[in-house]
Amino acid sequence: MVKIPLIHSASYELELHDTHKVMGQKSTALYNAISAMHWSKKFETVTCSGVSPKDLTLAHDVKYIDRFVNNHLSRSEMKLINLPWSARLLKRSLLTPAGTFEAAKLALTTGVACHTAGGSHHAYRNFGYGFCVFNDLAYAALRLRKEKLARRVLILDCDVHQGDGTIDICKNNPDIFTCSIHGGQYIGPERMVGSLDVALPDGTDDAQYLSKLKDALNFTSNNFLPDIVIYDAGVDVHLNDKLGRLNITSDGIIARDQLILAFFQKRNIPVATVIGGGYSVDRSELINRHMLVFETVAQLY
Repeated sequence: MVKIPLIHSASYELELHDTHKVMGQKSTALYNAISAMHWSKKFETVTCSGVSPKDLTLAHDVKYIDRFVNNHLSRSEMKLINLPWSARLLKRSLLTPAGTFEAAKLALTTGVACHTAGGSHHAYRNFGYGFCVFNDLAYAALRLRKEKLARRVLILDCDVHQGDGTIDICKNNPDIFTCSIHGGQYIGPERMVGSLDVALPDGTDDAQYLSKLKDALNFTSNNFLPDIVIYDAGVDVHLNDKLGRLNITSDGIIARDQLILAFFQKRNIPVATVIGGGYSVDRSELINRHMLVFETVAQLY
């Protein structure tokens, strides 16, 4: 049996204060929780090296890359990112795009692959925003095309916030379809218009959410046939999330992941998953929410 690639690095971790919205040790806690599950034997851990700053010019402005790498961004620019600059942040910011690309590349062979990080969808071409420095989703899609591993890529973003940075980077590429299903009240630096945007009202429940998701999948499949899907399985749609405003239960997230993964599995379209956003005071609850997509992958593949 071919094992499912599980892309992970111990270097994803950040030293952040406990009061910070971002859980700095999330990827390692998630990886350890997955490893303790009986279904973890279906996965095989894969590590990869980070990308170079030059590699990132596929998705980002060279001046922005250089200024971040050398810690020359202004205080106001770093405030937009809302993470303190550090050597660890730099290392993670170069590793996560490599991890998402590796997941996508391996999924083309195995049918599915999972990343314990990723989903930095608020990083625009020439600035970072909302805990996102470099956009791993856009980078992976563009590199797949550059290396001729895939021609048409669907970025399916189910984080509660619009994938605005991804849209900004990919907007002029007709072979990358950006589908964002998000809470309509989120407004980033700019309201972006992607290939398909589904804005949901506050309080959207499981049934309403799944209905809109089915419509989005059907519309996408009728208008775009991808060679691969990069799926942002954000769990900040959860009713108890600190930053979300939807009313989705854990069962609703499971149903979402099952619907998406089965939809593309049936059509023999590979899927690479990233964890996206999730914010909670109760860290064990947060890890359990993020673990749902990995368990669903283990059940279906």
